[in-house]
Amino acid sequence: MSHRTLPGKRLLVMLCIMVAALSCQKPDTEETPTEVPPPIATFESLFTFPTKAFCGSTFTSNLKIKDGKDIGSVSVSNDDLYLYLTYNLEQNWYLVDVQSYAGTGGLIPRTSNGNPNHGRFPGKQGLSPCDMRQTFTFRVALSALTPEEANGCAGRLFVAMRASVRHIANVGACTSGLDEEAWAAPILINPHRKSEWATAFYYCLQDCPPPPPPAPAWCVYGQGYWFASGKKAWCGEAKVTFGTLIVTQQEGHELWSRPGKRSTMEKAFFQAAALKLSQECFSEGKPIPEAIRDAYQIIEKELVGLDKLQDLNNPLATEELDNQIQNAAGAIGKWICANKCNPPEDPTSCTN
Repeated sequence: MSHRTLPGKRLLVMLCIMVAALSCQKPDTEETPTEVPPPIATFESLFTFPTKAFCGSTFTSNLKIKDGKDIGSVSVSNDDLYLYLTYNLEQNWYLVDVQSYAGTGGLIPRTSNGNPNHGRFPGKQGLSPCDMRQTFTFRVALSALTPEEANGCAGRLFVAMRASVRHIANVGACTSGLDEEAWAAPILINPHRKSEWATAFYYCLQDCPPPPPPAPAWCVYGQGYWFASGKKAWCGEAKVTFGTLIVTQQEGHELWSRPGKRSTMEKAFFQAAALKLSQECFSEGKPIPEAIRDAYQIIEKELVGLDKLQDLNNPLATEELDNQIQNAAGAIGKWICANKCNPPEDPTSCTN
């Protein structure tokens, strides 16, 4: 008996085959993972050697031309933010151009035969030989560099420093002469090629000491602390001085205790003296805080013009100056109330 396949069954079989084939294909939107290259560090050109406090020790290496002669040196240092690569030439050798690389040894730019390709080094600077320049520095942000792991190092950098140099006997001959290639010793970058002599070295990043703790905040003892009892110790020679006006601790206590209404300058004196005594005795001589510096200087200017304590009772020259002194004293009083030392030990300088 012969069996015939129905047209509907034949169509169903074809559809199943098509679905199976499509399910084996990868979607067109799937992306192939790619390796993210490290950031390219920016080599900043410095034409004068930076006056910086570097961390740890500075590394120094010879700078040689092809015949092996030393024509100077290179030095490498770092602080907590930057790497510094410096060229130093000697004996009538001068810079024509410079190129530098710092990072991992595997990422140094190379030609197809493995030689270093200094034209692609991230640090590049053209110079004029007639400038007779013998020193030059690249500065590089440490955050942009990729160090290698190495025992005993916070991080190790493979550093290549190349220069075109010219021997110039005098400035009049700066436009003539042949340029020579110079590399910082001592590691061959491509030891597999006998004709290639370009060299590099390793630099161990230096640990930087932690930053010093922030200076303690300015705090102050008010006028009551210094003058009310006469028993709170004044430092040094137990006196406060404004120019030729010199007030001892005993004199200050007696002035504070004198009955009657105080003059404008007496009130100002107590506020300014409280600041000055706090500065000398408890704030290690730090400058008067900027927030009240202007007010203090207004009062100080008047006090240094006085000769003796009794002059504090003299009326001020103008009503405008009187108001200016009162406002300055009030500003100092408010600042003292907000910045009293803890514990304050001074119930008289503020009313809450």
